[in-house]
Amino acid sequence: MSDYSHLPAAFGLTSEQLGVLFPFHFAIDSDLRLLRIGRSLARHCQDLRAGGSLRGLMRAIKPVGNISFEWILENQNYFFLLEHQGTGLKLRGQMLPVEKGEVIAFLGSPWLHDATELAAHGLDFEDFAIHDPVVDMLQIFQSSQMALAEAKQLAARLTQQSAELQAANVRLRHQEAEQRKLALIAARTDNSVVLTDAAGGVVWVNDGFTRLTGYALDEVIGRKPGHILQGRGTDPATVNHIREQVSRGEGFSVDILNYGKTGRNYWVAMEVQPIRNEHGELVNFMAIQSNITERRAIQQSLNLRSEVSHVLARTNNLAHALPEILQAIGGPLGWQIGIFWRVRGRRLEFAEVWCAADVLVPNFIGASRQQACLPGIGLPGRVWQSGQARWIPDVTQEGNFPRRQSAEQDGLRGALLFPVFQNATCWGVFEFFSTLVQEPDPQLLQTLTAIGSQIEQVAERCQAEELLRNTSSLQRAILEGAGYAIIATDPDGVIQLFNSAAERMLGHLAAEMIGKQNPGFFHDAREIEARARELTT
Repeated sequence: MSDYSHLPAAFGLTSEQLGVLFPFHFAIDSDLRLLRIGRSLARHCQDLRAGGSLRGLMRAIKPVGNISFEWILENQNYFFLLEHQGTGLKLRGQMLPVEKGEVIAFLGSPWLHDATELAAHGLDFEDFAIHDPVVDMLQIFQSSQMALAEAKQLAARLTQQSAELQAANVRLRHQEAEQRKLALIAARTDNSVVLTDAAGGVVWVNDGFTRLTGYALDEVIGRKPGHILQGRGTDPATVNHIREQVSRGEGFSVDILNYGKTGRNYWVAMEVQPIRNEHGELVNFMAIQSNITERRAIQQSLNLRSEVSHVLARTNNLAHALPEILQAIGGPLGWQIGIFWRVRGRRLEFAEVWCAADVLVPNFIGASRQQACLPGIGLPGRVWQSGQARWIPDVTQEGNFPRRQSAEQDGLRGALLFPVFQNATCWGVFEFFSTLVQEPDPQLLQTLTAIGSQIEQVAERCQAEELLRNTSSLQRAILEGAGYAIIATDPDGVIQLFNSAAERMLGHLAAEMIGKQNPGFFHDAREIEARARELTT
């Protein structure tokens, strides 16, 4: 990496910090002489050196033109796409005049269309700044560690600022400037940042919090975040853990299900750190929350399909595997009851049921056992008729639902259903219920539709295997019942079939012949030679 220690700091950052934030940046003077080069750019484009010229080393793709200092100034308000002539690496970003317009800084990063281009250019994730979108997927898996580091850094700064408030007026102004920088960082980050007092009441939230939850600062100030954001689906054990850590004044890291202002639920990875003053007294808590809803949904989908695949791989009778399939789907999703309805002629009949261990729904199960659904009637009948998966947030608000009264008696609310086909004909309908009002999750519905296709393939396989077994049994019965000897061989002449009539006629058991002898075993060698001569003369 180039040595920048002799160059002035840029907008409050040291050259080293600028290189970390923008590892692919460079700065040029009016003669296109390179003054600064980001660490990653210098490593991968080795002909770019501090003190050397940019001329002839970069090509402007957008906007189109010959690179010169004046041309860059004329186009500074445009998006720039550059190509390094030596490596073909494309860089996208912005040209920014600095130092009274005498220097132009390019702040950008590689322009990549897919992950394979990383290897093609010899890049890896460590070449990119943490904030770069290229590393978003890496950040998903590293969000906990990042949030913890950010929380510790911000907590240390706030503790330092609290102590410096007692310093002289010059130092006070310095602290205020530092606070404005931190507020800018917190306001611009996509993560939700919450600052509470020692008792847990909200003191400040950033714009990321408002975007995530829908609540503005004036709606939550003085209130405890858990009282606002936690709901029926939030894990009580996680809530108790948070309370215990806060009461001890200790930091913690958890994944938790929260609810926004509109009632929409979402998952966050939350890192909380205590902030203490110079006397070691607890004065604040700083919480940084990263939205991990999509990550959990993807992982849930993968786990769900894997569980169902394991069940299907072990069975050769789909009807016998239904209880395991219901549990493999309903259990991981946190739904309380699952029912399978089997198509019988022109109606759907109750075939199988699964319930979570801690759930009692006798009224609803009893009503389900007694009901048979016609096409378009009731939830299963509507799914049967449409052939499409359905998600009902609250079944107690449904008109076409004959079991509504029993569902209300047993406290059931949310429902989701999906059909299973066999040879393009609906074979049955899976139905799941929850005691919570559940807002539709399109990705989960897609997963269940895919699982329906998996089950369809297994149903067709089981049907084909059953047909093959029946056909084989019929063939064996015909061969064994024949009154004449039947012997069959493979292309090499080795006996593969030797029926009962052949055993009686020739006096040998099938076990002695099959796979061991050929028909020549039953003939005199001299007769065979004589017959062969007759046929060839």
